[in-house]
Amino acid sequence: MRGLSCKEYYFVNLSSSPSPATFKYLTFGNNPSDFEITIWQSCNGLLLCSRSNRKKPDDHYVYNPTTQEYTMLPPPPLGIGVRYLGFNLASDPSKSPHYTIICVKNCNDFEDDSYQIEIFSSKTRTWRPSRATFILSCYASFMDGVYWNGFIHWINEQDPSLHFNIDTEEVLQMPMPPIPDEQYWRSFYYFGVSQDHLNLIENYAPFAALFNVYEMKNDYSGWFIKYRVDLRQAATTFPEMIRSHVDAEHIQYYKISTICVVREENEEESYLMVHIPAKVICYNFNDKSFKKIYDLNLNLRVLLMKVI
Repeated sequence: MRGLSCKEYYFVNLSSSPSPATFKYLTFGNNPSDFEITIWQSCNGLLLCSRSNRKKPDDHYVYNPTTQEYTMLPPPPLGIGVRYLGFNLASDPSKSPHYTIICVKNCNDFEDDSYQIEIFSSKTRTWRPSRATFILSCYASFMDGVYWNGFIHWINEQDPSLHFNIDTEEVLQMPMPPIPDEQYWRSFYYFGVSQDHLNLIENYAPFAALFNVYEMKNDYSGWFIKYRVDLRQAATTFPEMIRSHVDAEHIQYYKISTICVVREENEEESYLMVHIPAKVICYNFNDKSFKKIYDLNLNLRVLLMKVI
């Protein structure tokens, strides 16, 4: 989930037994109107949020939308010439009631672009430095980490993609699908976890309606194509998703924003959530069918949550 900053939240409940939304507004203690709250990530029922204004550094919170309880994180240690580049949430209630926050920082006093990691445990309520140190270029991104299989995963369009083993505190390079010969960069539609499956959508033709959904093998030996998606037929029902122009090669582009991959216990019921102008539609991977599930006010941004 990329940073989502809103004054008011609307929910699309995807459960077969809908329950009321747990919140419509987010407030953390004394929350004057000049503060902006951003939801950065979700992980197994918890949200990682920040509260900011122009007068002070951001405060970070872990929020439980089910209980409406929240915890303000103490700021990690700040050294001279150090910048914080990303906070990432790791939580697995099946193994522990406690969660972990991974903070990546850039140390400018090194000759190269050197990165270090600070680890926060909700059990001890303290930060500690990790043993992990690694070097990448300045284009690396650590804002959208995904927790899966005991690792935080970061994908990058230009730099190597990485994963961080929380137990051993090792930073390892993560294999990625090959880039086509005629391309020089990666383009990501989606990266996330559902039903303990790590999925990735890459698209080298921007706004195209044909793309693959990849799944990572459990042993990290590589990705394989799990689903092939063709949304061109949906455009006959929802013509508003067709862009008004084609390029010099007469390729038609579409107004498509992938929201999430939803894996069900019954594989035939797994589907893709897609945002098109003023609507959210659902695409079934098995039978290639699609349907509208929600009308959007164009002035709204919607947080979609799978209620389990």
